[in-house]
Amino acid sequence: MLDKPQAAAGDYSRGIWSKLAMLQNAGDPLTLLLQIARNRRGCIPLQMGSQRVFLLTAAEQFKQVLATNSANYGKYLEGMAPIFGRSMITMDGALWQKMRAIQQPAFHPDALAEYVPHLVSAIDARIARWRGLEDGAVVDVGPEMWGLAVDMICKALFDRETPFNPHFVYNAVEAFTTVTNHGSVGKFGEASLPSRAQSNGAAAGDDAIGYATSVWDSLPELVLSAPPFQNRERTFLKMIEAAAADPAIGEFDRAQVIDEIKQYIWAGTETTALVLTWALYLLAKHPEAADQIRHETDAICGDRTPTLADFERLTFTRSVVSETMRMYPPIWSLARSAEGADAIDGQQIQAGDIVMLWVYVAHHDPRYWDDPLSFDPKRFGERTKAPAPYTYLPFGGGKRACIGSTMSQIEMVLALSHILREFNLHCVGGPPGVKLSVVLSPNSRVPLRLERRAKT
Repeated sequence: MLDKPQAAAGDYSRGIWSKLAMLQNAGDPLTLLLQIARNRRGCIPLQMGSQRVFLLTAAEQFKQVLATNSANYGKYLEGMAPIFGRSMITMDGALWQKMRAIQQPAFHPDALAEYVPHLVSAIDARIARWRGLEDGAVVDVGPEMWGLAVDMICKALFDRETPFNPHFVYNAVEAFTTVTNHGSVGKFGEASLPSRAQSNGAAAGDDAIGYATSVWDSLPELVLSAPPFQNRERTFLKMIEAAAADPAIGEFDRAQVIDEIKQYIWAGTETTALVLTWALYLLAKHPEAADQIRHETDAICGDRTPTLADFERLTFTRSVVSETMRMYPPIWSLARSAEGADAIDGQQIQAGDIVMLWVYVAHHDPRYWDDPLSFDPKRFGERTKAPAPYTYLPFGGGKRACIGSTMSQIEMVLALSHILREFNLHCVGGPPGVKLSVVLSPNSRVPLRLERRAKT
């Protein structure tokens, strides 16, 4: 039985993610995940304090929870209400379906095609900022990519220049996730927190959470009050504001608009930022793959602005994104709460039990992947078979798969193709470790040296 970790940060640290902090304490949590799965095949039961938890590692188990018997498993988001409020991501059932239907048109291919120039605008602005640095400058790509992802969301969905300092908010996000998932204020974000939130103990955790949530709560009004970037007629922001003004949609009010903005600023940016961070690191380690992206981009786009059609044709770049998400899935584990009885691989599931789908393990299972620890974008090439169902879940699966998954992939492909056309990337220092919370993120900075490429 796993011991319950020492409580901290009030009620926020009582969720399952803080109980799994023991994985982080192992030093090499990803290797530990694979060892647990290899030594304990099947549905693995754990008792975490008073909470029964079952760890799932196989595709057929994932299918049972996400598809075959999905009605029995609700989404588990304990501890995230201070950030997401009652946004779509925290809903289930008929209300979730209604809220998703309202927002789905914003992610139709026609809408995505309209976003591309605004995504490129944000990417070009980030590149111009980097070109203003001294040649050979070292940047921490984690917060840089978070800032880029925020800029892309603000321009594409809200028709706004980012009306806040993204690095300041990044620190608040890191402080919140560190406290809620690990019980203390970590190295991220300390410099930007109030002095009381930099001390030790539960009071410091409460201060950090209070500060981070107050920063987060201020963002929607900053977005709403900012001047339009291009005064476009059709935007996601106008869509949800129209829904709030429609008396026929009683559940969608002003508070819902606020919470949905918060959802997209966080959940709509974090996955993109993390994948781009890991992808740039991997491409710095594998310059031959970076060169292949450059050749592909030059052949397909030349010097012109890419279109949505180009995204489909940038097949190797898309393969790099897919392989990065296989190796470092941002959502490394999906948590669901059982609403009734079920049986998984002989284990009896009861109402209130939590099942955790260890996506990272499936992404590195030699039953599904050849040489799974190696970086090999060709495994996602045009002439290779698609992964077997439920062996590859970078954006979740079933009916609750991420609404913005295609948009996120477009953002990643465009960003990589543009950045690599301008810079050669070089690793600085040793490989970053990982931090497991709700997401799989680096547990330290990811410094890369930028070398400007000569214009040809």
